Amino acid sequence: EGEIVTPQPEIGEVPRGIEIAPYAPGQEEEPEVEAVGEEEAVVVFRPGMTMEDMEREAISVALDQVRGNRRKAAELLGIGERTLYRKISKYGLES
Repeated sequence: EGEIVTPQPEIGEVPRGIEIAPYAPGQEEEPEVEAVGEEEAVVVFRPGMTMEDMEREAISVALDQVRGNRRKAAELLGIGERTLYRKISKYGLES
């Protein structure tokens, strides 16, 4: 009899410059964003967060890191500017 293998959920690619830390018991319920350096930030997530929640946080962190410069944020995230503009609109991140 062989080993039982269960499918693992697919996880989206984390944008460059964004580090995602797992939720640990005892932490706040809401996601927490923590700057860890000039080029990096950490997005803490909790169980039940969707990929959209994580994406929204990653975009928000990237925009904060580059002081709202959308071209630089798109580059940091590894996506096109038009894609970033659509996602900013989708998530209501207009400033």
